[in-house]
Amino acid sequence: MLPEAEKEQDGARIPAPNDLPPYSLRCVAGSLRRLPAAPHRGYPVLRLHHRWWGCVELLYPVQAWLCWLLPILTAPLAFPAAKLERRLAGWLSVAVSAVSAVMAAQLVPIVAGSQEAQAYWTQWIEPLDLNASVLLDPLSVFMANVATWIGLLVLIYSNGYMAEDPSQGRYYFFMLLFVGSMAGLVLSGNLLQFYVFWELVGLCSYALIGFWYHKPSAARAGMKAFITTRVGDIFLLAGILMLYMQTGTFDIQAIKVYLQESPTPQLLLIALFMLVGAMGKSAQFPLHVWLPDAMEGPTPVSALIHAATMVKAGVYLLARMHTMFCGLEQWLTALCIVGGITSVVAASAALTETDIKRVLAYSTISQLGLMVLCLGVGTRLAWFATQMHILSHALFKALLFLCAGIVMHATGTTDMREMGGLRRSLPTTFAASLVGVLSLSGIPPFSGFWSKELIIKAMLETHQYLPLAAMVSASILTVAYSMRWLYLIFLREAGQRSHSHRPPLSMLLPTLVLAAASVAAGFLELPMARFMLMPLHAYSLSLESLPYTATILVVGFVPFAAFYPLGMLKPEALYKSYLGERLHALARNALYVDALYNKIFVEELLHVLWELLERVEVGTIDHLNYSLAWGLIAASKYFRKLQTGILSYNMLLLLIGLVALLALLIVL
Repeated sequence: MLPEAEKEQDGARIPAPNDLPPYSLRCVAGSLRRLPAAPHRGYPVLRLHHRWWGCVELLYPVQAWLCWLLPILTAPLAFPAAKLERRLAGWLSVAVSAVSAVMAAQLVPIVAGSQEAQAYWTQWIEPLDLNASVLLDPLSVFMANVATWIGLLVLIYSNGYMAEDPSQGRYYFFMLLFVGSMAGLVLSGNLLQFYVFWELVGLCSYALIGFWYHKPSAARAGMKAFITTRVGDIFLLAGILMLYMQTGTFDIQAIKVYLQESPTPQLLLIALFMLVGAMGKSAQFPLHVWLPDAMEGPTPVSALIHAATMVKAGVYLLARMHTMFCGLEQWLTALCIVGGITSVVAASAALTETDIKRVLAYSTISQLGLMVLCLGVGTRLAWFATQMHILSHALFKALLFLCAGIVMHATGTTDMREMGGLRRSLPTTFAASLVGVLSLSGIPPFSGFWSKELIIKAMLETHQYLPLAAMVSASILTVAYSMRWLYLIFLREAGQRSHSHRPPLSMLLPTLVLAAASVAAGFLELPMARFMLMPLHAYSLSLESLPYTATILVVGFVPFAAFYPLGMLKPEALYKSYLGERLHALARNALYVDALYNKIFVEELLHVLWELLERVEVGTIDHLNYSLAWGLIAASKYFRKLQTGILSYNMLLLLIGLVALLALLIVL
């Protein structure tokens, strides 16, 4: 059991036993037995005795632990399963992910209508008095459901997409580890445990982006993602350690209580460090450069990264720490600046891309920028609007990536200029893509409309017109590039790759589910508000921001229609002018940030490192090795002269040595 001192965790609300729904905990082995309710919390306990582990206590609810432990612990089984039967690894992963998703869903009634509930494992790191814990509140349970349910659909899709790949064991190992790590990240009750999962998520993304490592471009993309996100990870670790030095604990709820009672002068620096950490993971300007190249990985990996795991981790971190830092005006301003620049720059880049997946990659960067921008507004409504946009974005972005995968699988190309007319050969995929594009554009009644309405409403309530201008600008560009994406692939006349074969049911089924969810999710706004806000915030539906939405749709759609379906204007005509050519190049290269990094950190830094290698290794280390060898050769030549091969000469030297030794002994 837990120490007596941990009965109350720094003022956090501990629900009574009657607050929790009755669950029957069954023994699964002889050593696993149900104990009476823990007297210090009222939770039933599962106690596992093992001769090596000692005693491990698992507090109710068990689903909170197995939700992320099950995918992580079963991930290695993908290797032997793939050896037995190639497709077996995929269906094993689907089964495990389905169980994990159901367990995440069972956490919803536990936290509905309440704000906090915590469960603890036994001591993790004893010198630091640190427990491995899960934090159950509306935010963590919501994000756990997003990660596990989207992960389940992506794994079902993968069974068709990766059917012929020879490395399915490795693929499903990292996919299960990815889903489990993201669920563990959002359910972590302390920052050190959070950081462990943060790094696991980064490791999985590196391995999956570079999954086809035999391709130099994929290997480079994986390494680029790993190195770029490490920049943010270093700052995040520094922020966590500084927070621990100030508060003396890693526990998230204890830190929250401590900062409310005694704010620390280092808080702004800590908040900015954590912002940089989130910028790396969520691909915010100027640390966004890794995400477009991450499209080298398999398309299901891209869907999982963009919709439910890697890039959402940074936004989750900002949302989790928002109540601790929202009193810092400088931090909120930094969020608005970073999010505003990111959303507009990335949307501009998406408008100029011709690769089917890179358009969606820049779209993700832009939408993540909107989430960060909304958190910068600083109100509870803005915080909720961010969560609604996380939900809607997870649905329509996973949908669009899976549809893109079907198109690529059918046509064998990623270049949209070679596509066209696919609405005839892929009608189901076209219908699903249409739903995704309409939701991304914010057209009612699709989910993107409701979440963007909330963002605009939150900005209008606080009269923050500069963030609103950035949001409107990014949304106008979003309408244009999303319609362009749909038109080039499905609506225009048949291109070079218009003939295609139909995808299997395992690839179509997840897209249909996501399309239906993208339509229905917008109507969950009031239930979501009750789940995440009550009783902290009075909430009601309103459409006062509808004029802004109408303006966005009209201003975004009219230029697109003039350039593409109507053909009144030619895009090439803009590129031929001096200003148009410069603007196009600036947008396509996302302000040349990637080129700048390549010049400074790749070309120049590598040149300096090669020079250093030449001087240190060749000029110093190799020279030292050769000098040692030459010295030994010279010494051997000298000592060789002492051995003449004449017996009388040797006897004389031996006699001289003995006399010298005796004289030395007499003197001493």
